[in-house]
Amino acid sequence: MNNDGLLIGTNFDQNMFGHEVEPFDLILEIIAELKSSGKKLYLQKFEDINDLESQVKEL
Repeated sequence: MNNDGLLIGTNFDQNMFGHEVEPFDLILEIIAELKSSGKKLYLQKFEDINDLESQVKEL
């Protein structure tokens, strides 16, 4: 999505008003929320959530 210049729409209401965010920014927001809530996420292509976060930040 990022390579195609697309945005992700979140929290849209019935009038189609909502928030749009860059794909990598959304990933980082989700990671921050998972970390703050103490949730574990098991990933197949990354060592752990910190590995995912560092690779997204590099991009």
